[in-house]
Amino acid sequence: MIRKVTFGAVAVIFTGIIVYGILELRKGNIQQAEVIQAVPTDAALIINANDLSGFIRDELSRNKIWHELGMVNGIGAFQITLGRLDSMLRIDEEMENLYKGSDISLSLHRSGKSRFEFILYYPLDKAGTEKQILRFIQDKVPSNATLTPRKYDEVRIYDMDFSGNNRKDDFSFAFSRGLLILSPSSILLEASIRQLSQSQSVADEPGFKEVAETAGRNVEGNIYLDYKTIPGFVSHLFNDRYQKEVAEFVHFADWSEMDLNIRHDALLLNGFTHSSAVSDEFLNIVLKHQPQRLDIEAIIPENISAFLALGLDDFPGYKKAYMEHLEIHGHGRAYLRELRSLNEKYKMDRDKLLLPVFDRQVALVLTDIRNFGWDENAYVVCHTKSQSLAAEKLKEWLTIVCEHDGISLSSLIVQQQVMGDVRFTFYQLPVPYLPMKLFGKMFEGINSKYCTFFDNYLIFGNSVQSLSKYIHANQIGNNLSSDLEYHQFSEYLASRSNLYFYLNFPGSTRLMERYLRPDLVTKILEEKDHLFKFQAFAYQITSENDLAYNNIILKYTPDMRDEAQTVWESRLESRVITKPKFVVNHYTGEKEIFVQDARHNVYLLNNSGRILWKQKIDRQILSDIYQIDFYKNGKFQLLFNTSEQLHLLDRNGNYVERYPVKLRSPATNGLALFDYEKSRDYRIFLAAEDKGIYLYDKEGAIVKGWNFGKTEGRVEDPLRHFRIGNKDYIVFADHFTCYILNRRGEIRVSVKKHFPVSKNARFILESNTTGIKPRLALTDSSGRVQFIYFDGSVETVEIEQFTGDHYFEYSDLDGDGRREFIFADKGELKVYKHDGSKRFSYDARAEINHAPVVYQFSHGNKKIGLVSSDNNKIYLVNSDGSLYKGFPLPGSTPFSIGVISRADSKFNLIVGSGDNFLYNYSVQ
Repeated sequence: MIRKVTFGAVAVIFTGIIVYGILELRKGNIQQAEVIQAVPTDAALIINANDLSGFIRDELSRNKIWHELGMVNGIGAFQITLGRLDSMLRIDEEMENLYKGSDISLSLHRSGKSRFEFILYYPLDKAGTEKQILRFIQDKVPSNATLTPRKYDEVRIYDMDFSGNNRKDDFSFAFSRGLLILSPSSILLEASIRQLSQSQSVADEPGFKEVAETAGRNVEGNIYLDYKTIPGFVSHLFNDRYQKEVAEFVHFADWSEMDLNIRHDALLLNGFTHSSAVSDEFLNIVLKHQPQRLDIEAIIPENISAFLALGLDDFPGYKKAYMEHLEIHGHGRAYLRELRSLNEKYKMDRDKLLLPVFDRQVALVLTDIRNFGWDENAYVVCHTKSQSLAAEKLKEWLTIVCEHDGISLSSLIVQQQVMGDVRFTFYQLPVPYLPMKLFGKMFEGINSKYCTFFDNYLIFGNSVQSLSKYIHANQIGNNLSSDLEYHQFSEYLASRSNLYFYLNFPGSTRLMERYLRPDLVTKILEEKDHLFKFQAFAYQITSENDLAYNNIILKYTPDMRDEAQTVWESRLESRVITKPKFVVNHYTGEKEIFVQDARHNVYLLNNSGRILWKQKIDRQILSDIYQIDFYKNGKFQLLFNTSEQLHLLDRNGNYVERYPVKLRSPATNGLALFDYEKSRDYRIFLAAEDKGIYLYDKEGAIVKGWNFGKTEGRVEDPLRHFRIGNKDYIVFADHFTCYILNRRGEIRVSVKKHFPVSKNARFILESNTTGIKPRLALTDSSGRVQFIYFDGSVETVEIEQFTGDHYFEYSDLDGDGRREFIFADKGELKVYKHDGSKRFSYDARAEINHAPVVYQFSHGNKKIGLVSSDNNKIYLVNSDGSLYKGFPLPGSTPFSIGVISRADSKFNLIVGSGDNFLYNYSVQ
């Protein structure tokens, strides 16, 4: 690990530099060496920071990424030190002028078996005497440190030694050839001094000059990577299983130079990599291929953890060059032996048979490894020139293997429905790890026991179930191409590339646990609230003449949260605007989902999330969705209304009979559907803008004998029908009057008290509470509960004052036989016992936009559902006032909870979201 240097020590040196420049008599230019001449040739990384002072002042001080990293332990302390140092160097105008615009360089080196240290380089522009700067530094030396000079190779080195527990802060520095050189390792400092006297330097290494000439000037910094030494550095981040393998990856390329640019929401590194044509590095294999437009993201699910894609124009040529690369460098001997052995065993050339069918791109894809583990979420996806051609060659290969091994080909082929009546063919692979054998060792670890086709893609996976899950995600449009966040991220990407690696930070914890050191994973997870605000990391390589262009992006999304995992997600044409409604498939008895989007499309989806049909209607739906048996034959249709029309659709999305029916007057509420005698002679009630209450039959015709005239005000809540004893009551209200009618539209009960009815009021019947006569409950505009008895009397209960926007529910939450008063007002849920005493409250910290709904999971297990559409959050509150585990979840509509498949006993929560998706969450 790199040792830390205290603020005081660093400040002494840098202040000394400034004084050195100011106090000297500016006797002329120093005979100065280039920084690169002082860098020892075993450097893994070289960084040049251009105009450090301006970078700190203009960029870091207002950069959101820098501020977020400041919340991470260690980085925050470094930021404080850097800020203090910057302030210290600005206390004097001459100091600031000298400090302003300065460049500082740093190189990273191995120091011991598993330790890395740095060397810092600062060019000095003017000559002067050492005595004056040393006198200044000696005045600043802390009391617990000593500054000791010594000679090394004719250069005076100064060692700053701290006593006691501060020995980790020791460092050394020297002046040589116009450079100040500093390092916490005296051995590295001596190596840098020796390097200055050598005729050969890093600048003479293969590829360094070529990439250095491409370095940008007007950027925050330049970073150089040596691919011969960087694997040794990076390998120590990995656990024991992978450390040696990473350390041996030294035949990738020569040098890279990348320009650093910092945006408000991203860190960008762009530049070139050189790979010598005579060195047979891996990158040379890639550079022989034209960069490809990697549209494979259109088939990669959104719940991605990571993927690695190759873009090639000749798969057989790539494989031949790759195997030659392994032969030359002596890597993968066991791999090469196995390939040859299998070809000899089956007396065929597998690559010659299969590789020509692949086209442009192949990717290793890791999806939801957080929830279902590695094997069930590791895939290899290959684009083919033709599905039929690829299937033909696959079967030809399987036939050869089966004949040799005495296996029936039909026993390896499985056909299965994935969604509805769509069937897919799955092939069991008798040879393990086929993708690695076809495409190389970077696909190692993916067993891929099965494969199947989706469009022109061949997909390898570990089981039929995992492949079905992958296909299902694509059938419902749940892929990266349709993901808004990925779309924004991809704006920084090159449109074509030869290699593309993508890592989703919040979804990659299991990936880190698989590859990285356990102690490093622990530290990352401790800081995940800050580190996981970085949405994703991407690395692209694109061939460009004799060089490879690199593009690295680290995207910052401050409001990023670890997404809840869904059973499925279905993408609609626009955002969902209605509560998803469970309806019954009269053929299968299974549940389906009916919903509407903002473009007035209505959809029917099956319980797997597949859209069965879509139909555009005239306006937004006002009512609930009702299933009726129009023909009295056991088959159901869907009934609902907009402000202008009544709609009745069959299960295929087709209108029934004379529907849609134009309303006599535009509706002001959702329809109410009554079937008094359970005879399927339905009655449909609607309030209208002309203040009439209209009664329609199931054909959409006006029913004769309904005698109600006009209301005094506008009716917005659906009418209610209650039967008490042998009497029917039809109940509704405008803003100041409650109406209780009989089936002919005549007043049955005259309410003896008028009150301003709450704008969100609805009538709730209480008819079975011991000791209480049947009554209706609703609230007035101040939140007072008004109980209306069926003799017309009114009882008022005042709990507390609420705003005119409040919502009210009246339900027995704990099963004690007495109902609780439930209010939602602004952002708070408040629940009171039947005697008016407060039971609990819950602050959602967001505006509640819909009425609370009580859901019953089992006897005595009720929960309250809340929706904040403005914040795209839904809540499920337990009957004790605590928030149910896992909530809030993303969602913007009222939601439905129920068991939607007879094969699954778990409850499903279906909700719409503002991002055009319908979500299915599993609720335990």
